[in-house]
Amino acid sequence: MVIEKFKQSLKTIFPNIFFYKIPDCAGLGGMRPFDGFFLIKHRNKKATFCFEAKSGKNKVTLYQKESLKRARNAGAFILVVKEDYSIPVSYITSYFFGSIKERKEAIKYFQQNP
Repeated sequence: MVIEKFKQSLKTIFPNIFFYKIPDCAGLGGMRPFDGFFLIKHRNKKATFCFEAKSGKNKVTLYQKESLKRARNAGAFILVVKEDYSIPVSYITSYFFGSIKERKEAIKYFQQNP
């Protein structure tokens, strides 16, 4: 549910977003590297984001954390999306539409996640 709401909120801002959710691994919780990724291109800026969605008190597993770090090392921005997905959405919009200071804050947020 968190993923679908997060996706829809992004689609209202970035209608041409490419969004892919990695399929579940037959009930093996925490066995996929992360929940999915999306690509956004807006004017002369583009970015790849990898994300893991968590609800309630669930936390990122060690495997997921390492997978997200590998994605970050490959050039992606990484996010852990919780039920209040408005925080990551605000940083994503700041990255694309904000001032230089706001973009730097957004990049710092993406780098410190997870």
